[in-house]
Amino acid sequence: MKPSSSGPACLRFFVVFQKVSHIFVQKANRWYFEAKGVKYKIHGGEAMEVRRILKSFLLMALCFFIFPSFTFAENNAGSVIDTFNFKAGADFRYLDYDTSDSNEEFDGPMFGVAGDFFYHGISNMDNYLMAGIELEVLGGSLDSDGQNIGGSIDGSDDFLIETRGLVGYDYFTDNSNLITPFTGIGYRYWNNDIDGSGGFKREVQYWYAPIGIKSLGSLAENWTGGITAEYDLFLGGTVKSHLSDIDSRYNDPEVDQDPFDGHGFRFSVHLTREFEERGHSLTFEPYIRYWDLDKSGTKAVTGASIDSFEPENETLSYGIRLSLSF
Repeated sequence: MKPSSSGPACLRFFVVFQKVSHIFVQKANRWYFEAKGVKYKIHGGEAMEVRRILKSFLLMALCFFIFPSFTFAENNAGSVIDTFNFKAGADFRYLDYDTSDSNEEFDGPMFGVAGDFFYHGISNMDNYLMAGIELEVLGGSLDSDGQNIGGSIDGSDDFLIETRGLVGYDYFTDNSNLITPFTGIGYRYWNNDIDGSGGFKREVQYWYAPIGIKSLGSLAENWTGGITAEYDLFLGGTVKSHLSDIDSRYNDPEVDQDPFDGHGFRFSVHLTREFEERGHSLTFEPYIRYWDLDKSGTKAVTGASIDSFEPENETLSYGIRLSLSF
């Protein structure tokens, strides 16, 4: 018998969990992520790794959706969220960038700092506006091998900068959960300095619109938790290749990535411990992110009979963020 959508929360979540845990299929030695008729390629054993990560995230999300201690209401909103909140901390991430056209891959750990500042009018019932800014800066050395027009590739030295402005609407549902749908504008910059005889610097820039939802609830005394789920609408970008690093006769072509020629996803779970006597809190947040971009436009390379372009590519990253709130 088909389970009813109006059944117990734990049963509804189990049905969703079973569906999500089987959306990876293997065809021709490649794994595909299938959702609502759309396929996303994930090569080799990465699919199984992503599947394990998704299962872990979904199990944690289950705790936040059916945990019996979600018992706060509108009149004590200030007990779970502050009007002004500044958060800063450390970010530990594993990044895997893979192209379908040239079989080029960069992967490895990155470390850095992240911070945000948010306003929540609902904390003192003035209004329901949520607004904030986010910033993260990470660096690391990624592994890679292969060949290009200049010779061999032997890893890269990288840094990432990402900043976002968000606006949303805070409200309570069933007097139990704080729900915040949000949108905004995001900018992502990746400096990919490739090592080896064929090494050169690449500068990759994305503009995108995040569209998502956050939840927040009280788990126990001095403990809150929730999830964030987000779709990232790609608004455009550029990729500049400093090929003059290989040979001074080459130019540094910059190619465009058109609006809507890609998309991204984010999912995270956050758990916060309040320290009332010290006036701050500690947040633990595991997360996963994914980008899928189509092939860019082309630009001629002077001094060589070739065109420069950014191939179709995917970026999968996952990590943990530890932050202090003030």
